[in-house]
Amino acid sequence: VMLSAVYLASGEPKMALEEAGRLLKKYPTHPRLNLIAGESLLKLNRPDEGIKNFNTAIKSSPKDPRGHMMLGVAYKMKGDSRAAEAEFENALTIDPDFIQALALLTALHISDKEPGKAVERVSRELKRSPDNPVLHQLMGNVYASTGEYDKAITELKRSIELKNDSISPYLELGNIYATKGSYDEAVKQYTEVI
Repeated sequence: VMLSAVYLASGEPKMALEEAGRLLKKYPTHPRLNLIAGESLLKLNRPDEGIKNFNTAIKSSPKDPRGHMMLGVAYKMKGDSRAAEAEFENALTIDPDFIQALALLTALHISDKEPGKAVERVSRELKRSPDNPVLHQLMGNVYASTGEYDKAITELKRSIELKNDSISPYLELGNIYATKGSYDEAVKQYTEVI
């Protein structure tokens, strides 16, 4: 299993798929192998085949949200936004703290020109976990994507105040300030990460 995961992580989806496929012949319902095979197929632009692997992973490990999340990615690749949304929500039902699934869900809403849904969904999570710095960063990203820069700045600053370990809120703030023409503020944010 590790070798196929290493191939996938190193940008070798064909090799990952070959290795996972070899092992799946012996262990056809292994959830991790099916996730690796499915993700490899997505990277090879073969979402229909990947969907089969993700469904197998979900059946084999129903409490693991990753299968639903990756199934959502596959449906998004196929252009089926409603099925993708349902799968991201399924992942969040299993694990409400699965930020990666929430980020994909909000990106889906934004790409579908439904930013209100993205704001509403992240707001719901912020009510549940108001001191989560990553949620504030995500809300800042949502606001920035819709051009609501002052709200984005507020959320990103709150993320930093809450000790977000990432450098990205500083970079995102810098980008927003630069977009607004506040170059001194932009430079200040960029230098915070140096």
